Amino acid sequence: NCVIADIIMYPEETELLKAPYQYRLAEILIYSGDTIQAEDHLNKLLVNKAWKDRAHELLATMEAPREPAISSTFGDNAQAINLSRRGEHYKLTIILDDAAESTLLLDTGASLTTLSLSRFTELSSRINAEEISSMMFNTANGVTRGTVYKVRSLQIGEYQLFDIKLAVLDYQPSHGVDGLLGMNVLKHFRFQINQDESKLYLEPRQQ
Repeated sequence: NCVIADIIMYPEETELLKAPYQYRLAEILIYSGDTIQAEDHLNKLLVNKAWKDRAHELLATMEAPREPAISSTFGDNAQAINLSRRGEHYKLTIILDDAAESTLLLDTGASLTTLSLSRFTELSSRINAEEISSMMFNTANGVTRGTVYKVRSLQIGEYQLFDIKLAVLDYQPSHGVDGLLGMNVLKHFRFQINQDESKLYLEPRQQ
């Protein structure tokens, strides 16, 4: 910031009109977030044969979309998964047994990942689901009986988990949502939801 202030305070200095200073000023302005003034200085350099290529390159970096940075608390194995909003909740796509996609709401309050009976019936010919037990579940509409299955694999992003329990409940799913992604899947990861970017950051936990 001090460098920028010096340049602005002394515009009469002829040295500042030279190309290297114009280029350096553009770099500082980009770093400080003032891309409009930076672009103005770089456009002036486009008529300078010695500096036009460098000016073009710096302009290109301003136009390129920036990848959102993963929180510094995550390691190199972390992955960002795109989420879609549904009211105050987020939904994402998972894949069962490498063959069947389902859209689930992210629900840290659900102990088991669930699937509606109608969606499970549609997918039953494509997944290997072993029935384990029948039990009662507390839902938003009251207590209901459901069947717990074990599926061979569940993929979330690039990560694949094996022998995952899935509760199948007889309820009417919301439009575009097949069930809930619960903590029996999320417990395998350190995770963070970035609401501004609508992304779920995942990193496998040490077993």
